[in-house]
Amino acid sequence: MSDYIELKQSEFFIAKKNFGKVLKAIKKLMAKAGELGTGWNKEEGRHFAWVGTKEVLAAKNIFEAIEEWRWSFIVDKNNGNIVGIKFNGEKLGDDFYLFEAIAPFVKDGSFIEISMRDNADWRWVFIQGGCLDKPVIVGYE
Repeated sequence: MSDYIELKQSEFFIAKKNFGKVLKAIKKLMAKAGELGTGWNKEEGRHFAWVGTKEVLAAKNIFEAIEEWRWSFIVDKNNGNIVGIKFNGEKLGDDFYLFEAIAPFVKDGSFIEISMRDNADWRWVFIQGGCLDKPVIVGYE
């Protein structure tokens, strides 16, 4: 997983009332990471590419946990809900596992659209409590 990626666009929403559930889901993912076959990098203390297992398990809130995954949330200052997401890394990691774990708490219809250096684009789409990997198809008339 060493492809450079860029966040092209997104529509992403998590209600403030679900923050505790999201953090619990991320920590649960880290606790069962060995079962997923992602590998364990003993020297770096990582189950997932680019993500420090101990750091996520020690996170006090979803903002600390998501930052270790190389993402950050945009918060609505009036209501405190998450209304956007940013990518702070460079290369594709095991991000789909993260989004799959938090999908039950992400608003239906939310998406994250990614572009790779080779111009392959795809979206992680959040539907009915799940997350799907979908290629972006561009058409011209």
